[in-house]
Amino acid sequence: MQPVILGTAGHIDHGKTQLIKALTGRDTDTMKEEKQRGITIDLGFTYFDLPDGARAGVIDVPGHEKFLPNMVAGVCGMDLVLLTIAMDEGIMPQTREHVNILDALQVPAGIVVLTKYDMVELEEAERIAQGIQAELKGTVCHEWPFIMVSSLTGYGLDVLKQEIAKRAKTLIRNRNVSGRFRLPVDRVLSPKGIGTVVAGTLLSGHIHVNDPVELYPSGIRTRVKSVQVHGASAEEGVAGQRVAILLSGVDKDQVKRGDVAAYPESLTPTDRLDVRLTIFRDCGRVIKNQSRVHLHIGTAETICRVILMSKEELHAGESDYAQLVCEHPLTAKKKDCFVIRFLSPLESVGGGSVINEFPGKHKRKTETVLAEFSDEEHDQTPELVMRWLEKHEHRPVRAEEFVDTHRLQDEKILETLSEMTSRQQFAVLHGKKNSYYWTFEAEDEKWQEVLHALNDFHGQHPFLQGAPRLYLKNRCFATWDAPRVDAYLDFLVCEGRIVEVWNKPEQNGQEMDACCRAEQSEAVYAKSDFTVVPDDKMKRFTSRILKALQRNGVNLVPIGTLMTKATAKEEFEDRIAYLVSIGKLIPVEGEYYTAPLVAKEIREKLAEYGKEHEKITFAGLRDLMGTTRRSAKPFMAWLDREGLTRQSGSRRQRCDPLRYARSWGRSHF
Repeated sequence: MQPVILGTAGHIDHGKTQLIKALTGRDTDTMKEEKQRGITIDLGFTYFDLPDGARAGVIDVPGHEKFLPNMVAGVCGMDLVLLTIAMDEGIMPQTREHVNILDALQVPAGIVVLTKYDMVELEEAERIAQGIQAELKGTVCHEWPFIMVSSLTGYGLDVLKQEIAKRAKTLIRNRNVSGRFRLPVDRVLSPKGIGTVVAGTLLSGHIHVNDPVELYPSGIRTRVKSVQVHGASAEEGVAGQRVAILLSGVDKDQVKRGDVAAYPESLTPTDRLDVRLTIFRDCGRVIKNQSRVHLHIGTAETICRVILMSKEELHAGESDYAQLVCEHPLTAKKKDCFVIRFLSPLESVGGGSVINEFPGKHKRKTETVLAEFSDEEHDQTPELVMRWLEKHEHRPVRAEEFVDTHRLQDEKILETLSEMTSRQQFAVLHGKKNSYYWTFEAEDEKWQEVLHALNDFHGQHPFLQGAPRLYLKNRCFATWDAPRVDAYLDFLVCEGRIVEVWNKPEQNGQEMDACCRAEQSEAVYAKSDFTVVPDDKMKRFTSRILKALQRNGVNLVPIGTLMTKATAKEEFEDRIAYLVSIGKLIPVEGEYYTAPLVAKEIREKLAEYGKEHEKITFAGLRDLMGTTRRSAKPFMAWLDREGLTRQSGSRRQRCDPLRYARSWGRSHF
């Protein structure tokens, strides 16, 4: 059987604490003031051993309206509630308020316990019980079993215990036992010489000794030093149990009721909640748009402003989508339940459940906004996905971004995305680490932008094989991060709309020497139907440049000195880049280039030199080539870059190329 949390509810002095004492043998009123005044002020905790040996946690709540916030905090996590109604008084104001709260917080099950059976005449008991049942008609409690008991004489307690055991076995709950742990704090202790202990009902997951913990909303990081379950030391706590954890290095004043202890980075504080809000049917107050109310969610309490999405005000029994704007940040999960109370006079007026805990601002009375609220509420994931993609047409989005925004389970959203992908309902871009999703309409609009940019580039640079990535990034993807840009360009390449070119030199049917490979750090992109078509001017240009470089040989000259007045600078640079891309020109360093025949000559001389020498210096290379130091230095940098030499010791000294090549098990010669 799953862990069970048993709780109480009911009007003050209707015997809640006495009932728990009669069932468990333990008094949950432990405060000195409680014993002096004879009333429950704060939450009381104990445990109850069920007939099958399982141990249920017990939470006893105060019944006085002054302490109602404590009562609401205690209901968080209850599985089975004992609604106590004294037979000598019947249903009282706090009885009705507690019933409304139990309904709003969706307590799974309960038992109506008619207490103080010994205080009424026997012949009147059945009539009183029927009257109470009739008054509860239409409430969440109407279908619960009704049991008459006397905590003083013990009458009905055995029947009640049997009913508790029966209900505990058949409870239907939606606890995420396998998820990350979440513990709303309802009690903070600081035993002398021990440290700070926080306790609460574990809503999800497992918690173990030495687990890391983050306290929300403060963000304090710590770890679990020890765990107790129902007052006994344990190695772990499981969702549905009353758990106390000793925190490492945290002072008592750093944590309070309303905080949440959870796995690090599993929650994010928020000051806005999208909700479904319903006003209690017997409420005499009106909630208007922009009303300020007390919000109780989990064990937390804050003041918030109610923004109604489709109405101007809500009356008794009415419901609407709303956004709660909180004065202080808190943490919540989708489907968490809450209660709101009027500011003055303090009175519970309604409640509901969270639809989205990380919403943006909404425009009221808008069909698309209301439709999104409805999809969120009813978990219409495909519709949510499409609406969300349409809202983010400026760029493709990751699945994780959707999960983070809507807080759906990873498995659910990934399954939905997979199904929608197979039906080709949107474009999917596959990056190195993530996949991105985009509407076809938005993708086509971006493609037209890219196509226009490539047409412009090809028109301006007819001799370049494609546009650099940076050009496209600045022109078309100014607000995108690098992974998205790469994923989209890869998508266009896979679609055959563009080609990716790495500017490898043409080999003309022969294996190209290492020294003749052009250096290219990243790809360029071109339209799939684009080709460079050399004109007669290019042939004359190539002949002139190569002749000039071969004539200079190993004596390097800046390439710009070969530019004529008849050729514009940008055109000259494009033609030089084209010659490099087809292997007709070798970039040496910076503004220096050489012809392939010159590069081959240097390689051959270096190979001969390496047969008899282990190292070569700048001076040695200068003498070997028969050139000046000004030319030898760029050539040495080129030899290093090509892997033919490497620096050894002095920056002016290089290792013998043949020995270096053999040490790496390869040869460049």
